[in-house]
Order: sequence, then structure tokens, then C-alpha cells
Amino acid sequence: MNHLEKTFSDMEDTCLSFLHNNESLWIEIEVLKEDVDALDENQKELSDAVKAQKDNDQGVQIAQKKMNLTALAKAFNKANRKLCHQAKKTNNQVLLKSVDIPLSSFLYGEEKEILLRYNTVLKALRENLLVLSLYKFVKADADNLEAQLNRLIAIPGAISIMSGNQKAATRSIKELIDEAHTILDSLDDAVEGMIEDEEFVESWFVARKIKGRHNYKKAEKPLSFKTQ
Repeated sequence: MNHLEKTFSDMEDTCLSFLHNNESLWIEIEVLKEDVDALDENQKELSDAVKAQKDNDQGVQIAQKKMNLTALAKAFNKANRKLCHQAKKTNNQVLLKSVDIPLSSFLYGEEKEILLRYNTVLKALRENLLVLSLYKFVKADADNLEAQLNRLIAIPGAISIMSGNQKAATRSIKELIDEAHTILDSLDDAVEGMIEDEEFVESWFVARKIKGRHNYKKAEKPLSFKTQ
């Protein structure tokens, strides 16, 4: 739920609280009661949709995955530079072609492609452990990189993908707010057209935060008409 949606939801709550605190003034007016009942149901469904969105919010997971990815990319890049140095020194073009991967390629792109790059480098590291000992890189270092990679893979969802449930909840929120607008517009007419208590009507539009819809206050000075 974004800021505008939250503001609208708060206004809807305020309107319903006001209506239920003053039930005696409208409960016998059937057409008005129907609108209030509809708004009550809308509020309940909106509350459920907001809860569903929060329950499926992957924000924390995505942030954690990005943080893990950054740390992993730096660690793999450091080990990979050792491989590249050795490949260039021994003119091993086959190895160099497979592992000469820039840091940015460990961070950006389709997740499937990124993981493929990590696995390619990890395989090459394990196959060249003997020579990499000269660079102070040993089997334990390769095992550590693999463990970090597995932790990244274990975090659900792709970084750029929102869960289906969250998308559905977001759509429901928009649809329910559109529906609430229609109900509230109907209530504006019903309140102003059928409630005789002017203080109630004034207070309703204060809750609705609508200015200039009506003006029941008497002018400080009566209007006067000059005659020629």
C-alpha cells in the first residue's frame, strides 16, 4: 500500500467511525443504510487485501538477496582474478575465455545467467586448485564460495520478480479503493440530501475532507440589494 492508498484508507476509517458513532441519525433511512453497509464490507475487504500484501511482501528477502549477491560477487571476482592471472601467464586461452568475467557480470543480468557464471568459475577454481595454491587459494576457499552461492540460491524468488500473491493483493487494493470512491460519492449525496441535522452534515464532510461541497454556515452579514 502506497502513501496515497494509506491516506484514503485512513479517511474511509474516519468516515465509518463517524457514521457508527452517530447511527441514530441515519439507521432508519434505508437507502443510506445500504451505502453504509457496503462501505463496511469494502473496509473489511480492503483490510484483508492489505494484510495479504504484507504477508507476501518480499522486500526483506529481496534486500537480503541483493546484499548476499554483492558480497558473493566481490568474493568470486577476487578469486577469479587469480585464475585470469594464471591463464594469461601460461597462455591458457581456453581457461581465460571461460573465466575472464568482469565484476559487473556477477551482479547484473538475468538471475539464471548470473548463476551460470558463478558455477563456471567455481568449477574452474576446483579444477585448478593445485596451481592456485601459489595464490594462497585452497579447497576451503572454494568450499566457502560454494556455501555462499548456495545461501544465495536458497533465498526465494528472483530479485526483480514480485510474488503472484503480492501482485494480486496490490490489484485488489486498487480495485477496492475505486469501489470505495463510488460508495462514498453516493453517501455524500445521501447525507446531504436526507439528513436534516446540519452539524452532522458539516462533520461528515470534514471527515471526508471535501471543501466547498456545501455551506450551511450563515453569512456574518446579510446580503443587501441596492435599489436605483
